[in-house]
Amino acid sequence: MPGGRLIFALTAAFAAGPVFGAPSSLPSSPNAVTQAITISIQQESQTALAALPSLENQSHSLPGIIPAPVQAADSASHALATDEQSGTTLGLPSLPALSPGEPADMVRHLRDSLTSELYDSFQLFLYVSKATRGPWAQHMFVLQKQPTGALVLLDDWPVSTGRERDEFNRAGVELPSFTPSGYYELDPDRAYTDYRSFQWGEPMPYAMFFRWTKDGHETGLAIHAATDDEVALLGTRASAGCIRLPPKAAHDLYGLIQTQYRGLMPIFETDLHSGTMRNDGILLQNPDTSFQLVDGYKVLVFIDDYGGDRTVSSLP
Repeated sequence: MPGGRLIFALTAAFAAGPVFGAPSSLPSSPNAVTQAITISIQQESQTALAALPSLENQSHSLPGIIPAPVQAADSASHALATDEQSGTTLGLPSLPALSPGEPADMVRHLRDSLTSELYDSFQLFLYVSKATRGPWAQHMFVLQKQPTGALVLLDDWPVSTGRERDEFNRAGVELPSFTPSGYYELDPDRAYTDYRSFQWGEPMPYAMFFRWTKDGHETGLAIHAATDDEVALLGTRASAGCIRLPPKAAHDLYGLIQTQYRGLMPIFETDLHSGTMRNDGILLQNPDTSFQLVDGYKVLVFIDDYGGDRTVSSLP
């Protein structure tokens, strides 16, 4: 978006250990912990788009994907979506922009939340805060791992995660609307540009389902575009459990992952008694302790109930 979007390139090295994904073997001062944080803020231009990975740039002219309308918007709301059926313009909610230090704090938190095995096994990380308060609350951050081991923040968008309660669908069936915290992969066999929920009867454009089974059954949790009145609710817990994105963001992310991040991925362990796949980050190993690999996406989704709020309540 001309003159609006900020691309943050964040790198760091600590003598005491890895930060922002930098390997612990990076050279460092023998006498003190040295930290280097560089935040490059560049106006989006043709040169920047060619030089840096951009979801908006990479999603153009993708086979089988309908181009989403692009209209001017401020950096907080990113875009305006058009309802293709009614032709009305749906404005995204106006949300506060991140403060200058928030991207670096978020990347530190993500890196500290990943084991070395998880970090080494994936190339794109989708960090989703399902929290209701804090500067990161109800946001998705898209981060790409660089050859140096550092993380680059490609973009961030408001989301809606689950309403976190049991409720009835239109058919009168009681269903949960929870978005469970944890680590997830995307299912390469369940990605659709046009999809409708069987349980809720609602459209799910650009749906990418999680590769996660519970009680022996595939779950319906997915990342997809918000539609109609859902767009105005972005930034709040308003979904039936899925992660809703702004329409153009869902289009761009779908295109990026489908065209850039196919490859071998590890798989998470499954409890043989319950049939539920673990979402605590434990990977399935072969007898020789190597990780079992399958064809999929080199993308890790981390859902966290933390909003970046550093306020600590006093103990009584």
